[in-house]
Amino acid sequence: MGKEQTPDLPSDLKQWTEKNFLDLKTTLDQCIPLIRYFQMSGKDIVAKVKPYRQILGLNLWDDISTKIMDPDASISSTILPARKKIHVQLPVRQVQFINSSSISNDEHFAEISSWIDRRPSKYNITEIPYKFNLLLRGSRDGFTCETFHRLCDNILGTVVVIKLMAQMKYLVGITH
Repeated sequence: MGKEQTPDLPSDLKQWTEKNFLDLKTTLDQCIPLIRYFQMSGKDIVAKVKPYRQILGLNLWDDISTKIMDPDASISSTILPARKKIHVQLPVRQVQFINSSSISNDEHFAEISSWIDRRPSKYNITEIPYKFNLLLRGSRDGFTCETFHRLCDNILGTVVVIKLMAQMKYLVGITH
Protein backbone atom coordinates (compact mmCIF):
# COMPACT_ATOMS: atom_id res chain seq x y z
CA MET A 1 0.00 0.00 0.00
CA GLY A 2 2.53 2.63 1.12
CA LYS A 3 5.20 1.69 -1.39
CA GLU A 4 2.74 1.97 -4.29
CA GLN A 5 1.59 5.40 -3.08
CA THR A 6 5.17 6.62 -2.79
CA PRO A 7 6.35 6.11 -6.39
CA ASP A 8 9.91 7.45 -6.05
CA LEU A 9 11.07 4.64 -3.76
CA PRO A 10 13.84 2.42 -5.16
CA SER A 11 12.81 -1.23 -5.51
CA ASP A 12 15.95 -2.35 -3.66
CA LEU A 13 15.62 -1.48 0.02
CA LYS A 14 19.43 -1.34 0.34
CA GLN A 15 19.42 1.74 -1.91
CA TRP A 16 16.93 3.68 0.23
CA THR A 17 17.97 7.03 1.67
CA GLU A 18 16.74 8.73 4.84
CA LYS A 19 14.40 10.74 2.62
CA ASN A 20 12.90 7.53 1.16
CA PHE A 21 12.09 6.24 4.65
CA LEU A 22 10.71 9.64 5.65
CA ASP A 23 8.49 9.71 2.53
CA LEU A 24 7.14 6.25 3.33
CA LYS A 25 6.58 7.21 6.98
CA THR A 26 4.60 10.28 5.85
CA THR A 27 2.48 8.11 3.55
CA LEU A 28 1.79 5.47 6.21
CA ASP A 29 1.63 7.73 9.27
CA GLN A 30 -2.12 7.23 9.76
CA CYS A 31 -1.89 3.45 9.24
CA ILE A 32 1.06 2.59 11.49
CA PRO A 33 -0.96 2.76 14.76
CA LEU A 34 -3.62 0.47 13.29
CA ILE A 35 -1.29 -2.48 12.71
CA ARG A 36 -1.43 -5.19 15.37
CA TYR A 37 2.32 -5.81 15.55
CA PHE A 38 2.07 -7.73 18.82
CA GLN A 39 -0.14 -10.40 17.26
CA MET A 40 2.34 -11.03 14.43
CA SER A 41 4.75 -13.95 14.58
CA GLY A 42 8.41 -13.25 15.27
CA LYS A 43 9.19 -14.60 11.82
CA ASP A 44 6.85 -12.07 10.18
CA ILE A 45 8.24 -9.23 12.31
CA VAL A 46 11.79 -10.03 11.21
CA ALA A 47 10.87 -10.48 7.54
CA LYS A 48 8.22 -7.80 7.04
CA VAL A 49 8.60 -5.15 9.75
CA LYS A 50 12.28 -5.03 10.70
CA PRO A 51 13.44 -3.76 7.27
CA TYR A 52 11.15 -0.73 7.77
CA ARG A 53 11.79 -0.19 11.51
CA GLN A 54 13.00 3.37 10.85
CA ILE A 55 9.46 4.51 10.11
CA LEU A 56 8.06 3.10 13.36
CA GLY A 57 9.82 5.29 15.84
CA LEU A 58 12.31 4.10 18.43
CA ASN A 59 9.79 3.42 21.21
CA LEU A 60 7.48 1.24 19.09
CA TRP A 61 10.37 -0.74 17.59
CA ASP A 62 11.84 -1.30 21.08
CA ASP A 63 8.46 -2.57 22.32
CA ILE A 64 8.10 -4.91 19.33
CA SER A 65 11.63 -6.27 19.85
CA THR A 66 10.99 -6.72 23.58
CA LYS A 67 7.72 -8.60 22.96
CA ILE A 68 9.45 -10.98 20.54
CA MET A 69 12.02 -11.85 23.20
CA ASP A 70 9.64 -11.76 26.19
CA PRO A 71 5.93 -12.12 25.32
CA ASP A 72 4.96 -11.32 28.94
CA ALA A 73 6.88 -8.03 29.08
CA SER A 74 4.93 -4.81 29.51
CA ILE A 75 5.08 -2.20 26.78
CA SER A 76 4.53 1.54 26.65
CA SER A 77 3.33 1.89 23.05
CA THR A 78 -0.32 2.60 22.41
CA ILE A 79 -1.59 -0.28 20.31
CA LEU A 80 -4.85 -1.80 19.21
CA PRO A 81 -5.95 -4.80 21.25
CA ALA A 82 -5.94 -8.27 19.74
CA ARG A 83 -8.94 -9.06 17.61
CA LYS A 84 -11.49 -11.22 19.32
CA LYS A 85 -12.11 -14.57 17.73
CA ILE A 86 -15.81 -15.19 17.69
CA HIS A 87 -16.89 -18.69 16.84
CA VAL A 88 -20.39 -18.64 15.44
CA GLN A 89 -22.22 -21.87 14.79
CA LEU A 90 -24.68 -21.26 12.01
CA PRO A 91 -27.89 -23.26 12.08
CA VAL A 92 -28.24 -26.08 9.58
CA ARG A 93 -30.23 -24.93 6.59
CA GLN A 94 -33.47 -26.78 6.14
CA VAL A 95 -33.65 -27.44 2.42
CA GLN A 96 -35.80 -30.18 1.06
CA PHE A 97 -33.72 -31.88 -1.57
CA ILE A 98 -35.43 -33.67 -4.44
CA ASN A 99 -33.15 -35.28 -6.99
CA SER A 100 -34.65 -35.20 -10.46
CA SER A 101 -31.45 -36.09 -12.28
CA SER A 102 -30.98 -39.42 -14.02
CA ILE A 103 -27.15 -39.27 -14.01
CA SER A 104 -26.46 -37.91 -10.51
CA ASN A 105 -27.57 -39.42 -7.24
CA ASP A 106 -27.88 -37.96 -3.74
CA GLU A 107 -24.29 -38.98 -2.93
CA HIS A 108 -23.05 -36.94 -5.89
CA PHE A 109 -25.01 -33.88 -4.75
CA ALA A 110 -23.71 -34.28 -1.19
CA GLU A 111 -20.17 -34.30 -2.55
CA ILE A 112 -20.76 -31.34 -4.87
CA SER A 113 -22.25 -29.40 -1.92
CA SER A 114 -19.09 -30.15 0.04
CA TRP A 115 -16.94 -28.82 -2.81
CA ILE A 116 -19.00 -25.61 -2.93
CA ASP A 117 -18.48 -25.05 0.81
CA ARG A 118 -14.83 -26.21 0.62
CA ARG A 119 -15.48 -28.79 3.31
CA PRO A 120 -12.79 -31.40 3.91
CA SER A 121 -15.43 -34.09 4.33
CA LYS A 122 -18.56 -34.88 2.37
CA TYR A 123 -21.99 -33.82 3.59
CA ASN A 124 -24.36 -36.54 4.70
CA ILE A 125 -27.16 -36.91 2.13
CA THR A 126 -29.68 -35.79 4.77
CA GLU A 127 -27.74 -32.52 5.30
CA ILE A 128 -27.38 -31.24 1.72
CA PRO A 129 -27.66 -27.46 2.22
CA TYR A 130 -28.47 -26.53 -1.36
CA LYS A 131 -31.48 -26.85 -3.60
CA PHE A 132 -30.50 -28.26 -6.97
CA ASN A 133 -32.87 -27.56 -9.86
CA LEU A 134 -32.58 -29.52 -13.08
CA LEU A 135 -32.34 -26.86 -15.78
CA LEU A 136 -31.39 -28.99 -18.74
CA ARG A 137 -31.67 -32.68 -19.48
CA GLY A 138 -30.03 -33.67 -22.73
CA SER A 139 -32.46 -36.52 -23.40
CA ARG A 140 -35.36 -34.10 -22.94
CA ASP A 141 -34.02 -30.74 -24.17
CA GLY A 142 -31.32 -31.74 -26.63
CA PHE A 143 -27.54 -31.58 -26.54
CA THR A 144 -26.84 -28.43 -28.55
CA CYS A 145 -24.82 -25.43 -27.39
CA GLU A 146 -27.75 -23.18 -28.22
CA THR A 147 -30.02 -25.16 -25.89
CA PHE A 148 -27.43 -25.02 -23.10
CA HIS A 149 -27.00 -21.25 -23.43
CA ARG A 150 -30.74 -20.62 -23.72
CA LEU A 151 -31.51 -22.54 -20.53
CA CYS A 152 -28.39 -21.95 -18.41
CA ASP A 153 -26.85 -18.58 -19.27
CA ASN A 154 -27.06 -15.81 -16.65
CA ILE A 155 -28.03 -18.18 -13.85
CA LEU A 156 -25.74 -17.76 -10.85
CA GLY A 157 -24.61 -20.74 -8.83
CA THR A 158 -24.86 -23.25 -11.64
CA VAL A 159 -23.55 -26.80 -11.40
CA VAL A 160 -23.03 -28.59 -14.69
CA VAL A 161 -22.81 -32.40 -14.60
CA ILE A 162 -21.99 -34.19 -17.85
CA LYS A 163 -21.78 -37.95 -18.14
CA LEU A 164 -19.37 -39.20 -20.79
CA MET A 165 -20.97 -42.44 -21.91
CA ALA A 166 -17.94 -43.89 -23.71
CA GLN A 167 -15.73 -43.64 -20.63
CA MET A 168 -18.42 -43.82 -17.92
CA LYS A 169 -16.93 -40.68 -16.35
CA TYR A 170 -18.50 -37.49 -15.07
CA LEU A 171 -17.40 -33.91 -15.67
CA VAL A 172 -18.54 -31.38 -13.10
CA GLY A 173 -18.31 -27.60 -13.36
CA ILE A 174 -19.47 -25.03 -10.82
CA THR A 175 -20.08 -21.29 -11.30
CA HIS A 176 -20.52 -18.89 -8.42
